[in-house]
Amino acid sequence: MLQKINGIVIHIIKYNDSFNIADIFTREKGRASFLVRIPKSEKRE
Repeated sequence: MLQKINGIVIHIIKYNDSFNIADIFTREKGRASFLVRIPKSEKRE
């Protein structure tokens, strides 16, 4: 189930080359951690 919730990013930790862990504070859920995918950049010539 997907939900849209507004929040404030407390801090971000690099997990590996593809993901970051973001600590976010929201009014509804309090402090929560999320695994966030890092988009791959397009190769430019």
